[in-house]
Amino acid sequence: MTPPPHRVPASVFSALARGGGGPEAIQLMVTARRSRTLVLVRTLVQMAHEINHSDAVDVRHAYSALATVRAVAPHAVDHVLDYPSVGAWATRTARLLHRRATATARPGYLAAVAAAAAVHGAVPLTIRLAPDPSRWGIHLPSLGVALVPRAGEEVHVRSAVGGSEVAVPGTTVTIPADPHQDGPQWQGTRKIAVSSCGFTANFLLDGWASAHLPPGLSGRQNVSNPVQVEQWRRRIAAGWDLLVQYHEEVAREVEAAIRVLTPLPAPSHDLVSATLTDAFGCVFLSLPPDARSVAITLTHELQHAKLTAIMDLFSLLEADTGEFFYAPWRNDPRPLVALLHGTYAHLGVAAFWRRQRYHEEYAAEARHAHAEYARWRRAAHEVAHVLLTSGQLTPTGCSFVAAMAQMLDRWTADPIPEEAVTLARQLAEEHRTRWLTLH
Repeated sequence: MTPPPHRVPASVFSALARGGGGPEAIQLMVTARRSRTLVLVRTLVQMAHEINHSDAVDVRHAYSALATVRAVAPHAVDHVLDYPSVGAWATRTARLLHRRATATARPGYLAAVAAAAAVHGAVPLTIRLAPDPSRWGIHLPSLGVALVPRAGEEVHVRSAVGGSEVAVPGTTVTIPADPHQDGPQWQGTRKIAVSSCGFTANFLLDGWASAHLPPGLSGRQNVSNPVQVEQWRRRIAAGWDLLVQYHEEVAREVEAAIRVLTPLPAPSHDLVSATLTDAFGCVFLSLPPDARSVAITLTHELQHAKLTAIMDLFSLLEADTGEFFYAPWRNDPRPLVALLHGTYAHLGVAAFWRRQRYHEEYAAEARHAHAEYARWRRAAHEVAHVLLTSGQLTPTGCSFVAAMAQMLDRWTADPIPEEAVTLARQLAEEHRTRWLTLH
């Protein structure tokens, strides 16, 4: 299983640098990230053997099973390799094995990846999962979890054209024909479909297997009961409708890039969201309060996801000097890579408000939208020039950020009501004053 080379046409690179790109550019990123995951999988198979990890034999068998499925149903393997938690697991495991952290590395999870691919492809196969006495439940990425204790026992996943099952001594769990539905001792990963103007997007609500959850996000929620799922569906549907109506290119990019929404606990006010470098295609977020919040959050996090994939393919920054910078959207000093991410995200945010300000129903909301556009247009413009004068961009990075700056330069000619400009300036100055007080 050798990944292909990847080439990005100059026109696509330019479109991405201006904040867009479209679904074709997203597909390039998806296939490039899949190649990255596959390389990591091959690496961890080799490393598990070299350091004689306890899972080494299971890992070799799992890799062979994955190759068997790929020969029959390559789309099924691609589907699972593209799953955000699989990419995050592969990255984390390869790093741990490189550090010889054999006690915490779980390369044997590759058997669950192969099993999920076999189930997706309905490929007749029996796969043994590496024992793990520390967990309850057998997680198959992108499908769901068999609710049985592992306790170090033998676990097999049997896939077939007519159906699949998970078996432990004394218990067999049948995976439903639609694995996203529940069954006896099976909890499917919930799917929500949202549609507007005939344009449909499908998202999975996945709380992640706890052992694969990145540090700092241990407070995620596993949304499973129908009332919770319907609440999420209604809220996401409202935001999707707004995106499709007024931000169609963003909607098409979201549909192509984002597969998984991972619910987080609601904060005391507003909402929280995050995109992780190693989990392309997943947005972590608390339940947004309204349609506009859904739309702006997906827009913002989409930009982070795109830049992560761009930086897989292109070196944009020189070696980190350890310097930190002021970011108009954060209360903490940021390293250059985070500053670049924030600028690209707020280029997308500014573009959102640039369009949205003409579609607000009420005068107060229109003023707010104009002020948001004024504030983030100016902030992204200023920080883009900080990046360009930092001396820490590669030639490719200079071209990328220069295209961002040129787009923002053009927007400075857009007329904005004076009261909105005044409010935006006031908010920006208050933020900088607070930041200087803290630092």
